[in-house]
Amino acid sequence: MRLQRLDLIRYGKFTDSRIDLPGPSEFDFHLILGPNEAGKSTLRGAILDLLFGFPLRTPLDFVHAKSELRLGAVVQHDDQVLEFMRLKANKNTLRAPDETPLPETALHDYLGGASRDFFDKMFGLDHPRLVQGGNSILNAQDDVGQILFQSAAGLASLGRVRDALDQEADSLWAPTRSSKRVYYAARADMDAAVEILKNSTVHTRKWADAHERVQALAEQLRAQRDLLMAQQTRRDRLERIRRVNPVMQELNDSLAQLAELGDVVSLAPDAAQTLEQAERDQAVAQHGLEYRRKELQRLETALKSIAIEDTILSLGTEISALDTLRHQYASHPSTMERYQGQLQQLGQQALQQLYELDLVQEAAMAAQPHGLALEQALRASLPALPLRKHIEQLLRDQGALAQALESAKTLLGDRKADADAIQARLGAQPVPKVSLALREALERAKTLGDAESATQKAKLQVHDGQTALEQALAGLGQWAMPPEQLAGLALPTAQVLAAWLAERRDLLADVKSVAQRQQELAAIADKCALRLRQYGEQHSPATQEELAQARRLRDDTWQSIRQGVTVLADAAEPFEAALRSADELADQRYDKAQEAAQLQSLRHQWEQACQDVEQAQQRHAQSCQVLDDFDAQWLATSTQLGLTELTLEQAPDWLVRKAQVHDAEQALTRAQQDLDLLQDAQQAALDRLAGALSQAGHTEVNDSGEQTPTLNGLRATAEAYIREADAAATRHEAWQAQAVQANVALKAAQQTLNEALSRHELWQQAWSDALLKTGLPADTGPGAAQGVLTLIAEVSGQLDQMRRLRSERLDVMQAELHDFAQQAARLASVVSLEYADNEGLSHAQAFEISQTLTHRLALASRAQEQAAQLTRAIQAERAEIRAAEQTLQQSRGAIEPMLDRAGVTTLEALGPVIEKADRHRRLQLRAEQARARLLQEGDGLTQAQLQLELDGVDVAEVVTQLTRLQADIEQATAAHSDLAVQQADAERELQAMAGADDAARAEAKRQDALARMSDAAERYVKVYTASRLLRWSIDRYREEKQGPMLARASTIFAQLTLNSFERLRVDFDRHPMVLEGQRSDGQRVGIEGLSDGTRDQLYLALRLAALELHLEQAPALPFIADDLFINYDDGRTEAGLQAMAELSRHTQVIFLSHHESLLEPARRVFGEALKVVRL
Repeated sequence: MRLQRLDLIRYGKFTDSRIDLPGPSEFDFHLILGPNEAGKSTLRGAILDLLFGFPLRTPLDFVHAKSELRLGAVVQHDDQVLEFMRLKANKNTLRAPDETPLPETALHDYLGGASRDFFDKMFGLDHPRLVQGGNSILNAQDDVGQILFQSAAGLASLGRVRDALDQEADSLWAPTRSSKRVYYAARADMDAAVEILKNSTVHTRKWADAHERVQALAEQLRAQRDLLMAQQTRRDRLERIRRVNPVMQELNDSLAQLAELGDVVSLAPDAAQTLEQAERDQAVAQHGLEYRRKELQRLETALKSIAIEDTILSLGTEISALDTLRHQYASHPSTMERYQGQLQQLGQQALQQLYELDLVQEAAMAAQPHGLALEQALRASLPALPLRKHIEQLLRDQGALAQALESAKTLLGDRKADADAIQARLGAQPVPKVSLALREALERAKTLGDAESATQKAKLQVHDGQTALEQALAGLGQWAMPPEQLAGLALPTAQVLAAWLAERRDLLADVKSVAQRQQELAAIADKCALRLRQYGEQHSPATQEELAQARRLRDDTWQSIRQGVTVLADAAEPFEAALRSADELADQRYDKAQEAAQLQSLRHQWEQACQDVEQAQQRHAQSCQVLDDFDAQWLATSTQLGLTELTLEQAPDWLVRKAQVHDAEQALTRAQQDLDLLQDAQQAALDRLAGALSQAGHTEVNDSGEQTPTLNGLRATAEAYIREADAAATRHEAWQAQAVQANVALKAAQQTLNEALSRHELWQQAWSDALLKTGLPADTGPGAAQGVLTLIAEVSGQLDQMRRLRSERLDVMQAELHDFAQQAARLASVVSLEYADNEGLSHAQAFEISQTLTHRLALASRAQEQAAQLTRAIQAERAEIRAAEQTLQQSRGAIEPMLDRAGVTTLEALGPVIEKADRHRRLQLRAEQARARLLQEGDGLTQAQLQLELDGVDVAEVVTQLTRLQADIEQATAAHSDLAVQQADAERELQAMAGADDAARAEAKRQDALARMSDAAERYVKVYTASRLLRWSIDRYREEKQGPMLARASTIFAQLTLNSFERLRVDFDRHPMVLEGQRSDGQRVGIEGLSDGTRDQLYLALRLAALELHLEQAPALPFIADDLFINYDDGRTEAGLQAMAELSRHTQVIFLSHHESLLEPARRVFGEALKVVRL
């Protein structure tokens, strides 16, 4: 892909700017020059944003708003060209020139799948990255693979990345145990938590009793479950009997009916349909067979009655061709008669014209009016063609010669008159002289320009300066004061004010940030309170305070009974209620221990959120106080300067307006000084010019008659005087030159006249000789001769027309008619027509023979076609008869096996056999379906087992037994549920006796330690894998690319260093391998021995080599280079440009620079094809 045009519509400092990058000739290289701050870096960013979209935040909105940023371009990829725009927007950022949205994938084919980061690193290089790359090569000098990889990928410091990955992996885990490693620290915490969890179990008699109760309840629950399962098994058996009984009865009934049928012939299920179809097919086939036989007999009789002329048919092609010729030649006789009349008319016309010219010979007069002899005699009477051409040429030359003679005479008279007039002017015109002093005084006056306008302009500038000063003072507003007083003010500098403003903006931003944070924390506190309230309403867990209060009420009631304060009868019910409430809250407390802990956690979060809100309120008050103190300090400073009520935000603008007052005052002073100097210079020039004019003898120094001359008036007078003198001198010199030229022209005109007279005499002699040869009178003029030639040309044309009519028309038609008659005679002889022996056959007779033969051919063809149609119809009928016989035979064959199997001979006897077989088949199907239902409904029992089960019960009592058994199952289910509830209560009491709090905390610590161990292990795998993949990628790139990349990089490096280094080589004897540069004398220099500039050139060579290898297997993209040769000398700069030229043969290169000195070496490298763009 390449850029044909880049449009900086609204981007950075650019507005509606366009950069054309025309197509390549030999090099696709574009040099973009511009001074600092011209926008070269902006141009690099524009290409990135154009191809890959604007980032979310961009610093290039300092002129245009973010929403108005827009770029455009025309890009080319192979034969495809796309013109588009890129907008800063959330969607539809790609647009066509007519604002039609384009899909975001519109550039995928052009970019070849390149990403923004890949394009910037692979196809972009500037001087800072070049230096960084050189330094990274130095840091990785002992690793060839790393040098190649990071140079090819445009990445630096891969070594530091890999070391950081190894260090992080070591801090996570290693085979050696260490408390500093994250995994082993978490493992120690988990072991401690497990130890605490083991020690949290309680071993007491109460726990043992509770455990025995749980086991006893579990045993009772198992026994009740076994009883319930037995009852359900019995119920399932009765249900099966109820389901299977009707199916078994249907099966037994079907088997009984099958037994009654006895032996049955097994026939196909479709035997009845086959029989019916066979009967129908035989009836249809028999009827069709009779009809086809009668039709065949009729067709054969008709075929025998047709007679065909085979001889005529064999000659059909020749007869048709003869008929075609007959139609073509039908008009030949009348046409030939018409052509004979034309020949006679042309001959008479030619004879008459030659007779008028007295050129007719005796042979022509005696010839036939339209014969060939007349044509030959007339052609012999004409003058020869060369003689006619010669006379025509003389006629053409006569006009030119006459005109040339007349022109020569006129020219000679004009040249003589011109020479006399010039001599008269030279004698009558004097030439005045102009002094050097006058010219110098005039030039001095001219340098001052229009004196009056200049003076008026200078005075206007003084007035404008005064007005600007007054306006600038007015712009100071209520703080206006004289310029002298303003100059004495000790105001803070703009930098100080900017710092104060920035400080106040920071303070104000801090106040807003703290206020916003306060609002956010208040919202969080409200959410915590709402979550706490909703959780309490949803789960209602018993709190520790509620449980303690219930227990105190229970204990107080019991103490009152024990101490006799309350009568037992009166306090029994309240005591039982208090006891029951305390037990229920305790059960609820233990049952919802997790909900209670969650509720307490939510309460802690709400209290923490409220505390954060209070702290935020304090910070907000502190920030507001600091801002107020800052404003008070500025108020004191402005009051001290006499600028009361001037805010800090107004101060920079007021300071600018104060500087404008100072500038206006200085501008007014300069304007007044310029006016004084101008008036002095004008007066000096006026005096000097007046003196020079006086010396030249000019007493009128003012055209208007004023007493005091002006500089403009004197200058106009001097210019008129000098102009007149110069014009007179110029005219005198011109007339002298004209006089010389007039004499030369006079001599040339005389010579031209002599030559014209000589050529006219030669023509006159040639004309007389030609008239004599033609036979015309000697006094025949050119006009008469022209008329004779015209008539001769007409006669010659008429003779040519006669010849063409005879050879191209009459002779051809006569030959065609003769051939036609011969062909007609031959065909008539073959078919024995009566004209066959007639030798002198006329064309009319031949036409009649052709018509007769054509008619007989048509009759024979129709007879042949009728015979063919009848033959095809006979064949079709015979095929139909065979098909009907075959159908009849097939229908008999299809029913024959069925008759044999049934043991009958007629179709009538076959019907009852088929009906009995179908009934047997239906009963079998019914029995099979009954067996399938038994298999489905019998719960896996066989048919015999099911029959035995049915025989052993009274089916009528099954429903009654099922109803009674269902009531027993419901009672057993209720008992099972009660036991399950008792077991759950017992297990809950047993769990409550264990150290639940310590165990829960220990379990939480154990889970946290496990999570940290898992995270450490997962992170270790990722970091360790990333380090190994980076090492593998570097080694693989070295193995695959080291050879071709180093070979190409060696060539480029030698070119960049002006052959100071011959090539690059790898020292394979060192581990790891080392990259070195080899000089022409064989000396090898390591990377650490290279200068900074040479390392930069090494990095550039590796980058260009990698880029060329990449372009061999990927689409080309523009390469953006930004001032790569800042530190290069002239020789290496030109070498670098040659490397860019080689790269530009493979892809587009856009080189940005602010050095004009780069233009000359670029022209030497690229020649006239260099394309330069200036910003």
